[in-house]
Amino acid sequence: MNEIISDYRRMARAEVGGKFHVQALLRGRGIPVPDFFCLSRRLHDRWWQPARAEAAALLATVDPRDRASVTDAARRLQALVHTLDIDAATCRAVHDALDRHLGNAEYVSVRACMLGARPEWSEDSVHDPHAGISATALYVRREDVIARVRDGWASAYSEQALLYRLTQGQDALGVSVAIGVQRMVFGERSFVMFTCDPNTTARDTLLIAGHGIGEGVVQEAVPVDHYFVNAKSGAIERRLAVKHVGLGFDAERGQGLREFEVAPERREAACLDDDEIRTLQALGRKIEQVFGWPQDIEGTLDAQGRVHILQARPVSIDFVRKRLWTGLNIAESYPGVSSPLTYSLARLFYRVIFRDIYRRAGAPDRQLTEHHHRLDRMIGYVNGRIYYSLNAFYLLHGLVPIFPWLCKAWENMVGLKTSYFIDAGEAAPVLPAWRRGWQQLRGWSIFAREFLMLPRRMRAYKQWWRERALQSRRVLQDERDALALTEEFHRLWRDVGRHWGVTLINDAYIFTLHAIVQALFKRWRLDEDPALLSNLLCGDDQIESVEVFLSVLRIAAWVRSQPTLCADFLASDDATLVQRFRARRLHATLLTLLDDHIAAYGDRSMQELKMENPSLRDDPTVLLRGVRRFVKAGLDPDASRAAELKQRAEAEAALDQRFGRRSLRKGLLRWMLKLLREVIAHRENSRYCRSELFGICRDLFRAQAAHLVAQGAIERADDIYYLTVDEITGYTDGTGVDEAFRETVERRRRQLQAYAQQEVPETLATQGALRSNPLARAEAAPGVAGQALQGLGSSMGVAQGRARVVLDPHQVEDLPPDTILVTRETDPGWLFLMLASTGIVVERGSMLSHTAITGRKFGIPTVVGVDDACRRIADGAPIEIDGGRGVVRFLDAA
Repeated sequence: MNEIISDYRRMARAEVGGKFHVQALLRGRGIPVPDFFCLSRRLHDRWWQPARAEAAALLATVDPRDRASVTDAARRLQALVHTLDIDAATCRAVHDALDRHLGNAEYVSVRACMLGARPEWSEDSVHDPHAGISATALYVRREDVIARVRDGWASAYSEQALLYRLTQGQDALGVSVAIGVQRMVFGERSFVMFTCDPNTTARDTLLIAGHGIGEGVVQEAVPVDHYFVNAKSGAIERRLAVKHVGLGFDAERGQGLREFEVAPERREAACLDDDEIRTLQALGRKIEQVFGWPQDIEGTLDAQGRVHILQARPVSIDFVRKRLWTGLNIAESYPGVSSPLTYSLARLFYRVIFRDIYRRAGAPDRQLTEHHHRLDRMIGYVNGRIYYSLNAFYLLHGLVPIFPWLCKAWENMVGLKTSYFIDAGEAAPVLPAWRRGWQQLRGWSIFAREFLMLPRRMRAYKQWWRERALQSRRVLQDERDALALTEEFHRLWRDVGRHWGVTLINDAYIFTLHAIVQALFKRWRLDEDPALLSNLLCGDDQIESVEVFLSVLRIAAWVRSQPTLCADFLASDDATLVQRFRARRLHATLLTLLDDHIAAYGDRSMQELKMENPSLRDDPTVLLRGVRRFVKAGLDPDASRAAELKQRAEAEAALDQRFGRRSLRKGLLRWMLKLLREVIAHRENSRYCRSELFGICRDLFRAQAAHLVAQGAIERADDIYYLTVDEITGYTDGTGVDEAFRETVERRRRQLQAYAQQEVPETLATQGALRSNPLARAEAAPGVAGQALQGLGSSMGVAQGRARVVLDPHQVEDLPPDTILVTRETDPGWLFLMLASTGIVVERGSMLSHTAITGRKFGIPTVVGVDDACRRIADGAPIEIDGGRGVVRFLDAA
């Protein structure tokens, strides 16, 4: 093989190193890389061979822990390097290559790239970037190229290089050096670009740009601008510096670098304009696709604004130690601090139901067994809050062959503000193309089959659950033995693991259909009316969870029809009404209505998935308070339904006006919307089944609490919430390790009280052990008049009023007129507050979240996905919300 390589197709990584192999690949894909040729590692090895034995003797006694020892060895090695000449034949070959391939280049760059004894020890590998160790010479004249080549070789034996290899446990002399000689580009602006955030692995593009050539940016020798481009929205965040100097060619000396002053009018201006940022972002994505891994890219723009890519290397990310967490979506079910019992039951729930959906989606049992540890760790417990482990979700979803096509829609459903890169590693072994194609074909066929079978499967699921829930209720009613209750708990969850996955299959169709509908809206420019889609999604009368609240409205309507009772009801406070209800001293008809509601919907309450929160059967306060609010507000269920249907009819009329009475496009869209409304109704109904499942578990654990109190293991029944599922069941069936929990309960109680006073981010990245990371949330500045916050419009209408920031719905009895509810998230138990509000602003959520659906159902202007709303909107602040456009505006105080 030739020692000097100019054919880009022959620049193998093993010969020219990662740096130049990558440049050759990029040129082959049409990426603008300046012309270059390489001196292969063989040339270095031949040059170094006469000194190898002496160098080995010099390094034999080096102690990497002794800096002086390393320094002395490096000094002696450098002296040895400079005793080695480059033979005349090699010099002629290099000059011939210069003339042949870079003949009209007055200046070139000479860069070194190190190759280790193992591939993973080589420069620009995923594991070992060797950043800043290899020598680079810029603006090199033809007559100086040979000297700079020797400098590049010598850089392998510098003190920094030796120390790097020794501390990494690598062979100090197990290194070769390739050299790249490249046409020098006189860059006027230069940049470093990451195609993912190396801290969080978000797929956002990070650009760092300054004036002059890239050396100034890379070595942080000049002031630089920072640009952050969101992967999903494309929004650009800028952090501009005053760029008074740059780094460029030293024209006076005719070689090398010098610092120059930037023209005054350019110092505070952005180094890159929006079009250039978009161009670089697209180029970065193209480069990333070549290698299938996020890239750290260096480049420059010349005087004509042309982009030149000078280097690309993998972003170094330690996925063994990196964890990504988000409270988005899951906080709707588990807001705020949750007890250990709630968390451990939620962990069981996610493990069981996701194993079922992956099984239904075609993942083989062998894979599910291999990834059991990930199934058991889909959620985490961070300062008392429940978070999704995004690492586990991305990797496990990746077991489904068609997930890459569904990923973006899933991210939107969860409410992620951006996409994330997760290394699949052993979770996604490399397969032949035909095998991948077969798996994807099979995946889509399963997806289509399950969609066709979905109505029947959902009916079967609901029928199964009615019978299974009744069976567990009978056990709870008849059985008091602790071990028998534990066995019923395990039987229940065994059956859940066989049937519940269909509800997640349904969820997959929700975000898929929603993505298709959104794409059609965008293609046909229907998204110019931001409220149209939300209005077309309302008007469904099949949502059982909404029937829960219509039942309350009907009770309130009956109370209003009885003037004397109505006056007495409004004059009574919550405690009085609860006392009279329990003493059966309310009107007989009202008692019947309340009893019927509790019998039918007793598991539906605020934060109903939390074991520590009482259900309506335990505490009817929320129900009686809701009835009193609706009596006072004069809400009419029939009027509410009529308003919703009117809103839907107006939206349908808008479609008719846009497409005409007969239109294939309108027919397709209406069919897709019908399917979307159906799967949304399935989801809301299955969520009520979930409420019943957790209600049964709550009753099972309370029965177990009585046993633990009787045995002296805990002091009070509500101490049970500070134990985990395994601790409770293990105590009764002999698989646990503790006989008493009083100290554990007290310690966890204090811990949760402390957690409740802390704020944590909705999304965070951690490195290494979780508790070694800072988990506090940064303070957000409150908004002032004239400012606006942007969220996602999910229920049309404009509302003005005073903000009421609510973090705990149990602590709010009434909302005054013209109140806009501001909170982090809602669950179905919030509806009493939601219906009493003029508008709703929520930090989390999407177009398909409970908040959005409820807002549309009852015609309440709603904005979801407003970052830090609870801290940026002060309690009592006058605000205006536009539920169609997703805007929250701060108003002047009256």
